[in-house]
Amino acid sequence: MVLYERQTSDEQTTGQTREFNGIGFNGPDSRYLSWCSRWILDGNHLNRKHLEKCSSRLPKYWRQVQELIKEKSGN
Repeated sequence: MVLYERQTSDEQTTGQTREFNGIGFNGPDSRYLSWCSRWILDGNHLNRKHLEKCSSRLPKYWRQVQELIKEKSGN
């Protein structure tokens, strides 16, 4: 969810990465991971198939998540 929040509002709406700034999802993952994020925000849960697909795509974003943790902790 924190990666989705870092997408621009246009990217969130269209599910397409338009700015290659190293923030949020990359181009190939944007459509699917944005859809999953909106699905969760609407109060739904991902099934096993979707959880597996997300699990295989999300590890590459560990650096962004680490940066956000540091920002929120004040370090």
